[in-house]
Amino acid sequence: MKLLLLLTISASMLIEGLANSDGYLKKKDGCRTECVTGNDFCDKACKSAGGSFGYCDTWTLSCWCKDLPDNKIWTKEKNICAGKK
Repeated sequence: MKLLLLLTISASMLIEGLANSDGYLKKKDGCRTECVTGNDFCDKACKSAGGSFGYCDTWTLSCWCKDLPDNKIWTKEKNICAGKK
């Protein structure tokens, strides 16, 4: 019984870990969410999208979020920003 409980808890933790990832926050138009300086805007935007926290990546001037749902993450491969496919 203890083994079954341990396996159930382990599996649920693994599934939770796979459900959320880190990455750039995607806007409704498919583009990355831009930022200039400071982390407050990105932190609030990431949390409202389901992430745990966020900051402004000064190299790309885009919000980087931790623990975002996969459908909120911008990826180069799935970039539809400005009508790209």
